[in-house]
Amino acid sequence: MIEEMIKKDAFVKIFPVGRDTGKITEFENGLACKGRIRKFVSETEIEVELEEEISLDKMSCYAIYILSYEKVYLTYVYFQSSFVANGSHMVSLEIVSPMERVQRRKHQRVSCHTRMLFRRVAADCIQGDLPEKKMDPDSLEYEDFMVDISGGGIRFTTKREVRANEFLQVAFDIEREGGTATMSLFGQVVHSGKLRNEQDYYDIRMKYVGISEEEKEQIIHYVFQLERAE
Repeated sequence: MIEEMIKKDAFVKIFPVGRDTGKITEFENGLACKGRIRKFVSETEIEVELEEEISLDKMSCYAIYILSYEKVYLTYVYFQSSFVANGSHMVSLEIVSPMERVQRRKHQRVSCHTRMLFRRVAADCIQGDLPEKKMDPDSLEYEDFMVDISGGGIRFTTKREVRANEFLQVAFDIEREGGTATMSLFGQVVHSGKLRNEQDYYDIRMKYVGISEEEKEQIIHYVFQLERAE
């Protein structure tokens, strides 16, 4: 059953398939076709809400990448119709191939030059149960920029000496449906080393600790969007 593999509201990105080559290409106008699955009509038909209106051709085949349950699937579809529902641009798509699992690293890292805040957290506060309350993100001590992000952790650079195995609280913004969300998370430093070309800066890699499934899913959706944008 398709609904056992793919969840409603799963993020998707659609690409044209070259008629002569059969290879996945980009739209000629350079626009990205992104959206979310809003309805399973049948095992071979889905309705997708597009982020922006785009013209699809009934005579053309399209490849659609679907992010669902931390997995990425690829299938091929034909455009059937478009319509407007509650002010949103909708398309009906006919699925014409089996869902193919796209192999990718468990936690794909993508570049993310985003402002972030952090503070050190005492190790004895982390052992066992995490602190019940996180400090207000705006009250965190240090401000730096992330280098990349994944579903398992972040990498950032800082002039502050942060050592391996230290615990941190970090805060950063991610884009999601409906606007921007602030993520406030705990993590453990798994790598700390001075940058070769920037002797005053440390390269810090941190894994999340005590992250909820909802928080993790939001970050993975954000990572997927960044990855497809590249």
